[in-house]
Amino acid sequence: DILQGDLAFTNSLYLKRPPGFSLLVAALGIQPLLIIAANILLGAAVIPLTYVLARHFAPPPDSSQKLALLAAGIVAIDPTSIRYSSVLLAEPLANLLLAFAFVSLMALKQADTRRAVMVWGLLAGGFIILSALTRPAAYLLWIPMAVWIAFARRRWRALAVVSLVALAFSGMMLWKQHNATYLRNSSFSTAGTFQLLYARAASVLHQATGQDIDTVYATLAGRVEERLGNEIPKITANWRHRHLASTDEMQTAMTEIAIDVFRQYPLYYLLTIPVGLYRTLLEIWTFSIWISISWNAALLLAAGYGLWQLARQRRWIEAAFLLLPCAYFLTGTLLVTTASIDTRARVMVTPLLAVMAAHAALHWLNRRRAASAPR
Repeated sequence: DILQGDLAFTNSLYLKRPPGFSLLVAALGIQPLLIIAANILLGAAVIPLTYVLARHFAPPPDSSQKLALLAAGIVAIDPTSIRYSSVLLAEPLANLLLAFAFVSLMALKQADTRRAVMVWGLLAGGFIILSALTRPAAYLLWIPMAVWIAFARRRWRALAVVSLVALAFSGMMLWKQHNATYLRNSSFSTAGTFQLLYARAASVLHQATGQDIDTVYATLAGRVEERLGNEIPKITANWRHRHLASTDEMQTAMTEIAIDVFRQYPLYYLLTIPVGLYRTLLEIWTFSIWISISWNAALLLAAGYGLWQLARQRRWIEAAFLLLPCAYFLTGTLLVTTASIDTRARVMVTPLLAVMAAHAALHWLNRRRAASAPR
């Protein structure tokens, strides 16, 4: 569509996924090998950005270079990062833009002139919304980060917050207006609602009733059509794909039906959360299960310990910077799906986890060095 001149993005599938990755694909001539090569380069570019970001987190008298090299090395060998770089998906571009946003946010915290505050705030907000226009998961990330910067800065606090919010909020509203004008839906993306019904609610209904998943899909799709007043003679599991690019009315019906399922089976709703946590934090599809679980468990434990060390040192601002995006993406994921996911759902915050884990490793190495020093 783009190569044929549709730069108004009127294909209904843009409701699910904004056009950032499609523009990259079009620029590369829809050549799969070239796109994968570009994605590998984009994924690799997150490594030096992690290095730049981590330089801000080493406490004196530790060398910031040691911490930065450890963090960059963790990202370089992270199986999830490797797995989701060599794919025909939007993740590498979206994650690179998000990594630029993280670096810009830390620069915004440390900016010492009005001009620098405004520039870094605009860059941070711009990179957040560009990431969201590639993969919509980040489209509200500017809200917790605006709260963070309000506490992180003392001078020119209002300017920092306004600069951060300006581009992010404007970009979000412009895309919502685009969808309302061309696609009859004022949402930023319909992906969350589709997942809420056909992943989160479908999983709950499947576990609660014992019905096979195709029957569950057909049942939920039938409820949507019934609520919309449509009489469909025979609905199969594949009918759900017609709801991917939904109208405002259809999206409302899908949300209400999902909530009805959760209210009907609250225990199963709660019991599926640990499954979602396991898949989001530990599991990598098409990778050795034991390697993935072992690596991810070690990464999470080290990240948790590193965060704890930051808290013990009363470095609350740095700890909040690392924790808020992780909490944002994890909570958002578990709200809309506990099925059909793996650690792809956390790959966007791998640089932050790496900084925390590197902080833990550096703390442990320093303790070992102190213990082995001659007395």
